Amino acid sequence: FGTTVPEFAVTIKAAQRRSPGVLLGMLMGANITNILLILGLGAALNPFPLPEAAVLFLLPFFVVAPLLVVIYLTKPTAFPYGVVLVLYYIFFLLLTTFSSFWPILKPILSR
Repeated sequence: FGTTVPEFAVTIKAAQRRSPGVLLGMLMGANITNILLILGLGAALNPFPLPEAAVLFLLPFFVVAPLLVVIYLTKPTAFPYGVVLVLYYIFFLLLTTFSSFWPILKPILSR
């Protein structure tokens, strides 16, 4: 969460100023950079196994979240969809923190 705070602050300012281009650029740019560049660079420097269970657990979140963002950006009344995105994030945090899946993720995250 700590590395996301600056991006979050810029995103909030862009939303307040009604700058959808900046908002979309921050959201998508940050996500693409975090997932592809950081994960790819880390794997290239120090390859690590990713259990199939971890992929199957996380894949729905990686597929549904961008779809929710696209729906959010195409609707004129965005507030309810913003609430849905925040609730989806909270659900993801709770699920990964308190689920029985945690023992599978713990070795990956503790490296």
